[in-house]
Formats: sequence, C-alpha cells, structure tokens
Amino acid sequence: MRSKRLPIDFVLVMVTIYTTARLGLAGSITSNTEQLLNHSPLTIRQYVEDYRQFWL
Repeated sequence: MRSKRLPIDFVLVMVTIYTTARLGLAGSITSNTEQLLNHSPLTIRQYVEDYRQFWL
C-alpha cells in the first residue's frame, strides 16, 4: 500500500482491520448495535434494497 503512495494513517487502519479479521477476532456477533440504535440493525439485503439506486 505504501508503494502506491497511500497515506500512512490509512495503511495503519487497513492493517489493523485485516489483522483483526485474519486472527479470527472479528468473528463474533454482539447486540451492541441493537442496544445503541434501540432497534435491530439492517440486514445487508435490506441495506442494498434501501440504497439500490446507489448500487446501479
């Protein structure tokens, strides 16, 4: 990423996200989003349907 001249802060965030996923630390699902929003979060399907005009 650095050879593509991406900013170091972007590279560090991406490395952190990918490392977390690779180590299996992002595999659990919690109810935090539901508690914060006070309702169930959208499914990916519902999100895509709601914002369909942006996907086409």
